Amino acid sequence: MRGARGAATCAVLLAVASPAGAQAQESPLDRGVWLVGGIGRIYGTHDLDEDTRRFVIDLNPRLGYFVARHLAVHANLAFTYSSAAGGVHRSAGVGPGLSYYFGGPRSRLLPYLTARTLFVWTRSGPADDASSVARYRQWLAGGGISWLVSRNVGLTAEAYYLRTILNELERETGDSATESYALDFGVTVFAF
Repeated sequence: MRGARGAATCAVLLAVASPAGAQAQESPLDRGVWLVGGIGRIYGTHDLDEDTRRFVIDLNPRLGYFVARHLAVHANLAFTYSSAAGGVHRSAGVGPGLSYYFGGPRSRLLPYLTARTLFVWTRSGPADDASSVARYRQWLAGGGISWLVSRNVGLTAEAYYLRTILNELERETGDSATESYALDFGVTVFAF
């Protein structure tokens, strides 16, 4: 009798603790679904005029949660490491975002619109000298598409506009903001 009562109690607790209740989700865009994704880049550059080379690793993971059908809020992270003859550059950033996905429960193509911001801290300088520290903000607006290659894994392409706004110290030196346009590719997992 005790075992049956314990099993019933566990079943009730699991049903209540589940974010979407006891219902099974039919779509990767349903309320209660977790979104894990990101973009990564590894590349090198060569300035032909100055004959300098730079190696860069850039990672941008994202963790989100669908708060309503089709609408996800997410935390965005950014990590960059680059090295050149003059030293190294490291940065880390964190910030919130919002994405709205289009598509039905059986759709394999999931177009979306997104907006997010990052607060970034950087450290750079020559390898044998004290490094300089800077802060800046970035905001991004864009759209993309995630093609589901399985029930919950998508290959993602995203086009966006990115604006970087430097802090007070950099503004005093004459630099204030930069703009970028890009097309990135990555992977998205919808955990449901």
